[in-house]
Amino acid sequence: MPRPTRWNSFAYPDRIFPTVQTSRLPALLPGVGLCLAVTGSAYALEVGERALAGKAWLEALVLAILIGTAVRSLWTPDERWHEGIAFSAKYLLEVAVVLLGASVSAATILAAGLPLLAGIAGVVVSAILLSFGIGRLLGLPTRMALLVACGNSICGNSAIAAVAPVIGADSDDVAASIAFTAVLGVVVVLGLPLLGIALGMGGLAFGALAGLTVYAVPQVIAAASPLGATAVQMGTLVKLVRVLMLGPVCLVLSLVAPRLAPQSVPEGEFVAGAPTAKRMDLAHLVPWFIIGFLALVACRSLRFLTPQNLFYVRSHGPVPDLPADHRIEVGGISVGECSISIAELKARFPVRTVTAVLQCAGNRRTDLQQVGKTSGDPWDIGAIGNAEWTGVRLADLLDAVGASDASNLFVCFTGADEVDVEGEVAPFGVSIAMTKARAPDVLLAWAMNGEPLAPEHGAPLRLVVPGYAGVRSAKWLTRIEVKDTPSEAPIQAHDYKLFPADVTSETADWTQGLTINAMPLNAAICSPGSGESLPAGKVRIEGYAVAYERGVSRVEVSLNGGRDWRQVDFSDDPDGQWSWQRWSLDAELPKGRQHLVVRAFDDAGQGQPELPDTMWNFAGYLCTAWHHVHVLVE
Repeated sequence: MPRPTRWNSFAYPDRIFPTVQTSRLPALLPGVGLCLAVTGSAYALEVGERALAGKAWLEALVLAILIGTAVRSLWTPDERWHEGIAFSAKYLLEVAVVLLGASVSAATILAAGLPLLAGIAGVVVSAILLSFGIGRLLGLPTRMALLVACGNSICGNSAIAAVAPVIGADSDDVAASIAFTAVLGVVVVLGLPLLGIALGMGGLAFGALAGLTVYAVPQVIAAASPLGATAVQMGTLVKLVRVLMLGPVCLVLSLVAPRLAPQSVPEGEFVAGAPTAKRMDLAHLVPWFIIGFLALVACRSLRFLTPQNLFYVRSHGPVPDLPADHRIEVGGISVGECSISIAELKARFPVRTVTAVLQCAGNRRTDLQQVGKTSGDPWDIGAIGNAEWTGVRLADLLDAVGASDASNLFVCFTGADEVDVEGEVAPFGVSIAMTKARAPDVLLAWAMNGEPLAPEHGAPLRLVVPGYAGVRSAKWLTRIEVKDTPSEAPIQAHDYKLFPADVTSETADWTQGLTINAMPLNAAICSPGSGESLPAGKVRIEGYAVAYERGVSRVEVSLNGGRDWRQVDFSDDPDGQWSWQRWSLDAELPKGRQHLVVRAFDDAGQGQPELPDTMWNFAGYLCTAWHHVHVLVE
């Protein structure tokens, strides 16, 4: 009997990460090619399934198992296919587990609250133990029982793929576990909504149930959707916490695996991993792909978020001091007067996290001030920040109090801070149209990057309106009111409006100015700074670009004042439509004074205007011209 090929990072105690000898690559190609063919067929079937049924009830991974089973039943691969198949069954699946970490945000999880996290973790652990016990009572082998238990208790196929190499499960165990999990998943997706309706469950309760019982995110959404958007949101959040359990569970199993009884390997089967009881180093304690998984979780959470202590602060009056149990009044047209606390918001509505840029309408005002004098603070490029905001949808609260969704209505917000606008002192007040207020990403937020809001950022509760000027994201909320006119507060009626260049503050008719809401395309160079001295040679030029829901299509940098242009590299993909994109360009700069310029284009092909002269206004708002930086290279 030919000895089965084993690809195992544990075989190299001095290495955490696996290696593949280049001389063996030709031996890998047939098996890897076969696996790629099966994968491509599975994705093609999923596309066809979506076209015919409107959604994919069986995801590509399940279809790949079915195709692979059919191929193996009709044809037995000879030895030349074995190495590539074994490699795919171990390392390619482990890489997939690493990439799964990019979908998990630590800030989202932490903001959900420790009681919820502890409760979900307890349910997952209990489900694993109970499922494993039932599997063993039914006569399943130890490894197969572990795979089934982890698959159904954590995240289905991804968990099975992660656990298999840790415990050294063979290909039969993996295939049977995935098949069982897939069948059970379909049954649960079809039957769970009927159970929820029969029991009269609300959206929050049913969402939590779906998130705890259904193994894949698409299936969670499919199971929860019959009971509404609230159920879908809660189910997705709970499912996300379950995914986070994958790392700790694999760590525990890596400690248990060496104590499992060795299993025989039938001819033609391939072992996904081989646990050993030899020297217990880091590679044994933490498999490389779990390290990668946790690293990507950290990278996703930190890669382009602005920490609270570095986030720009723009307040229009003294920072108020509000208690944590502060209540917000709600009223207005067709809405009965009531009040609500943050604790009640958390208990009644699904928690949501949105990654979004907030930018002051006066960002880059200094560029306009080089054209002519303006009012307002002399902001350079720093009145902008990108953060994960956690709270509840404003739309959910509006629905709960019976607010109309008529497009001619406005939602007005009052803050606890006092504002002086041209000698008129009044509470801070702004408004947004009802259509924007009901957008799914507009939040009543109490957390920023997984931390409670700092006082200067609006604690205990603020509004977050992605895509709009920062002034519309009112802080220190005290009242929310539905009206048939915009807010009459001075900050809304007599400020943050755009006028032509020939209008002055003395001649401005505030009823005629353009109210600044949606923010335009912008880009800036953050490093090097203007006036900075640099050594001759290679320098990295870095900055940000933001186009909100339109998206940034490209960013270009000129090293000679705008005569020639080079495209930059993006540092990361945006987390949704409201985030900025960081960019960088490595360039050789000769000695002397150098003139750097950046410009961006959005998905509609629109670019930034060349000169700030074309957009000057007396208040210094909305400077989006090409950004210039002058440096001295020595």
